[in-house]
This record gives sequence, structure tokens and C-alpha cells, in this order.
Amino acid sequence: MTCCELTLRCWRPLARRPISPLGAIITTHASPSTGGKTARAKGTKNGTANKSGAPLRERIFGWVTLAFRIWVGAVFLWAGAVKIPALEEFVISVRAYQILPLELTRPVAYVLPFVEVAIGLMLIVGIFHRLAGATTAFLLVVFMVAIISVWVRGIAVDCGCFGGGGEVAQEETEYGMKIVENTIWFLASMWVVVKPKSPLSLQDKVFPEIELEGADR
Repeated sequence: MTCCELTLRCWRPLARRPISPLGAIITTHASPSTGGKTARAKGTKNGTANKSGAPLRERIFGWVTLAFRIWVGAVFLWAGAVKIPALEEFVISVRAYQILPLELTRPVAYVLPFVEVAIGLMLIVGIFHRLAGATTAFLLVVFMVAIISVWVRGIAVDCGCFGGGGEVAQEETEYGMKIVENTIWFLASMWVVVKPKSPLSLQDKVFPEIELEGADR
């Protein structure tokens, strides 16, 4: 028997043997491991995308809140500021609505302009602006109820929202337009209440320990 025949006879049984258990284990676990790494990589990628998308949305919401803060704040600041030099005229405007008792019209007319100035400033500078937004929303509802009241009763008055006021001719009333305006300002105020976090807010500097709960930055 030659050396080549002896070598072939020895290797034939080895060639017919099944794969060893160790090789099977390695083969079995190689694919799940690779799949696990792929899944983890996909999860990390998706997580990064979600985290990068959320701050962008929150920043946009923050700038929208800032715009509404300044807009509604300026409206209330101006509405109160123009009434303060002529409080007696505003007393006449409040009485023209014929809603409050006469003894309450003067106190309300004297206090309301200063409240409007205060909450307007709070919204603009961004300090306790969530409370200010809730207050403006409440006042706007009161204003709309008062306007609807005189409209239904057929009383012709100037709303006195920005000074002036009192009785006017029926064709000079603008009840529908005033209700639309107040509704828009109400919605903007409610946005500030729901999403109070915004840039250029003095509250973060003066009262950083006060958390604006329920808000996204």
C-alpha cells in the first residue's frame, strides 16, 4: 500500500463525520447575535431620531408661546393704559352695559384698567405668565358675555375696550367683530396657559425654582 492510499483511507471517515456540537452551537448563536446587534443599532437610531425631533417641536411651541405672550400682553397693556387717564369716562362706559349695580360700576371701572396693565406686563416680560394667561382668558369670556348681553337686549353701546365707550347709534355697534376679536385673543391666552414654557421668560431668571407643570420646553 502506497503512502497516498494510506492517507486517503485515514481521511475518508473524518470527511463523513457530522459537524461537531461546538460548531453547531457557534453556527446557531452567530445569527441571533448579529440580529441583536442590528436591532440594537436600529433602536438607537430611532431613539436618536425621536430625541432630536422632540426638542425641535418644543422649540417651535416655545416661540409660538412667546409670540402669543407679547401679542395678548400688548393688547391688554394698551387697553388698560388708555383708560387710566380717563377713568370717569370708563365709568360711563361700564354703566352703559346696564349689568352691574350702580354702586359697583365705579369700583370696577377704577380697578379694571390697572389689572389689564398688570397682566399685560406679566405676559410681555414672562413672569407668572401662566397665571396672567388664565386671567386674560377669564376676562375675555366676561367681556364676550357682556357684549352678547347688550346685543341680545338691543342696547347700542361702544364696547369701551380701548377707551371711550358709552351709548352710540345702533348702526355704529361692532358686536360681531368684537366677539371674533375676543375669541381669537382667548384662544391665544389658553395656548399660553397650556404651553407656558417659552424663551425670553423672566420667570426662569427670577423664580427658577417654580416649575411650570404640564408644559413642554
